[in-house]
Amino acid sequence: SCAASAHPLRTGHLLARSSFALVRMISWRACLALVAFHVRMHEVWGDAFASARSSKSLRGEQSFSVDELMEIFGWGEIEGHRGAVSSASHMDEIRGLLYYTFKALPKTAHGGLSAAGARYAIHRLFASRDGWQVKGLAPTGGYWSPSAPILGLGDRLPSHLHALFEKRFGTDDFDLEELVQMTVVIESLIHGEAIERLNHTYRMLGRDTQVALSEGDAMEVAYSCMTAHLAGVDVSGISLEVFESTRKFVEQSHAAWPEVKMLIQEVQSEVCPRHTEYKFSDLARILEGVNHRLGQRIDEVTCQEVEDELMELEEKNGTGRVKLSDFYARHLDDENQQFHHRPEYLRRAGVLDESEPAVPRIIIPNYLVMKANCLNVSSLYDLCCLDLCEDLFDQLEEGIQAPSATSEEIIKAVSATQSFYSPKGRNLSDVLVKKLMEVADHHGGQVPLHGRLFAQWMHFAFPRECPYPHISGATKPLSNNEWFEETGTLATASKAEVRSVIDASQSALGSTACDDSDEGMCMWTPDEELVDAASWQAMQIAQPVPTPQRSLRSSLRACAFLAVSVTSLVAMWRLVQQSRTALGFGWGAGNKPTAAAAAAAAATSGRRRGEAAVPMRGMHDCSWLQSDNCQDQ
Repeated sequence: SCAASAHPLRTGHLLARSSFALVRMISWRACLALVAFHVRMHEVWGDAFASARSSKSLRGEQSFSVDELMEIFGWGEIEGHRGAVSSASHMDEIRGLLYYTFKALPKTAHGGLSAAGARYAIHRLFASRDGWQVKGLAPTGGYWSPSAPILGLGDRLPSHLHALFEKRFGTDDFDLEELVQMTVVIESLIHGEAIERLNHTYRMLGRDTQVALSEGDAMEVAYSCMTAHLAGVDVSGISLEVFESTRKFVEQSHAAWPEVKMLIQEVQSEVCPRHTEYKFSDLARILEGVNHRLGQRIDEVTCQEVEDELMELEEKNGTGRVKLSDFYARHLDDENQQFHHRPEYLRRAGVLDESEPAVPRIIIPNYLVMKANCLNVSSLYDLCCLDLCEDLFDQLEEGIQAPSATSEEIIKAVSATQSFYSPKGRNLSDVLVKKLMEVADHHGGQVPLHGRLFAQWMHFAFPRECPYPHISGATKPLSNNEWFEETGTLATASKAEVRSVIDASQSALGSTACDDSDEGMCMWTPDEELVDAASWQAMQIAQPVPTPQRSLRSSLRACAFLAVSVTSLVAMWRLVQQSRTALGFGWGAGNKPTAAAAAAAAATSGRRRGEAAVPMRGMHDCSWLQSDNCQDQ
């Protein structure tokens, strides 16, 4: 006021500056209030959302304990189960294997997976890790939406477990922990069957499960039990004579038996080193380890041998196909017992490419995972060749970490993937890029990772690794025995039938059926089927895919917002500097931060940069898992 009375003009200038500063302060206070309101609402809604998820996740928090599993499956009287079910480290491993698939699948409104998505994720884990096609869980030419309860397993569960499982897991909205638990439960069922087989083997051989065995006797029991497993024989319902003849047949005729026997010895040396006596529980642990590695070992032996032969016969254009005539000719020339299934069976199994009717072809990856090539080793699962495409999808899911991506993002991610036949960094053909853009256009600019169209594109991008995905209901995988029971005819063709196919192929003109024949894409169809169509559609409604015009408007708004934000920050910075200077809180000469401020900033920056990344599949990362096993680390 004194200054105002002495200098009227200066008074007006000061008032003007004060008013402008006041306006700026009010504006920034309003902005800060809005930010605080936004943060508070985020906390409120975040807490509400977390509360909703926690109430839903109560199912997930009620995990099965070892004692509970033993009780509900009736294992209390049988030694050997306790060490094999749901250990913390094993569940951590499963969680790591499921993590990226869970993250990449479309979610329900509550953030979980539908029954179809959960079924798909757990099937993928067993198929890629163990070569297990779990019956009821694996689709047989149909949709992923399960027709039976408990992810399609309901028909194979004991009746007294139905209510318990539906109460514990429900029918939808599976979170990651529930997927882990369901996987453990399925493993426990399979392990329980193996323990029963071992128990019956003891009885068949006149051994007492309560008496320790010498190393030689223990290995004889293990060999007998595993030969029955490979033959798919129910030990509980056969005589000793049949049991012994089964072992003799497998040891003399099964191509993989030498490797399986070696595998038993390897696991025995790892699980029970320097043992001189073996209890029942010791053998149970050995056979459990063998069962989990058996799929990989058989894949390395028998499946690899078949694949190598097919690759020798592959057409020169590298489309992952073998002419049926060449396939049959190998059978006649080398007496190959694999390559003689009749065309009708191969067609029903989804193995034939008949886009050029005069020259049918075998699709190599479809043939390798054909049910006739699986071993019916259990009432719960078949042991099949590993699907090499699962490894590629694992890499894509880890790279994209979302249910969908643009065609450009997928091309970049695919270029970073690698397999035995496809090196990293390869360039995709123009036809492949065009087809991928068509898939994106079909879905408004995004490509769903878990649908038939993208799986079809992956088949043509990786024709030697990825099976061709047929439309649901177009195929019906059957074993040789199931084919005979359904048709009354053998699944294999006679030599006369094989020669007739070869003669017909040689007389064919060989005209191509489509313009994309050079790329091997004559089988391409525009039919889409999503693993979880309902969740995908709900996500699109909640987060619509931006059109080009909408994207342009969004970009312009973002640029305008950025410009306003920068201008506002500069004004705020100047105001803060003026206020700090007026109040005597300056940062000192040159406006440099004090050592304490720098240290605090460095500490914050260090914490931010030091945040642990999500671990690789199957690898343990303490900062992510927060398990008790990581405390020492």
